Amino acid sequence: MGGAAVAFAEGGYTVFLDGVVGPWFLPTLVRDWDAVAHVEYVILRATLEEELRRVLQRDGPITSHRVRNMHDEFVDLEAYETHVIETTQRTPDEVRAEFIQRRRRQEFVLDSQG
Repeated sequence: MGGAAVAFAEGGYTVFLDGVVGPWFLPTLVRDWDAVAHVEYVILRATLEEELRRVLQRDGPITSHRVRNMHDEFVDLEAYETHVIETTQRTPDEVRAEFIQRRRRQEFVLDSQG
């Protein structure tokens, strides 16, 4: 995933990686990105109740244990807390608008260490 992102970035493309990428994985992921001048990290976070509601609608109850585990991993983010956009009870347009505004202010930029 990281290597492909670098290849596209080196080709002049703006690249967005979408997935569950916790802060614990950032140093590993960005280690190979020396050639990429600008890396941003955004966490879309909701309350546990909201996450469980969404996954129940999408997948049924079978994945709720994974949601609980991953939610706990994103509760205490320390230095990455400034990279969070809260999504509970917000429309996709509201979340998008906040993302665009904060990205313009470069609030999501990572330093070279991740």
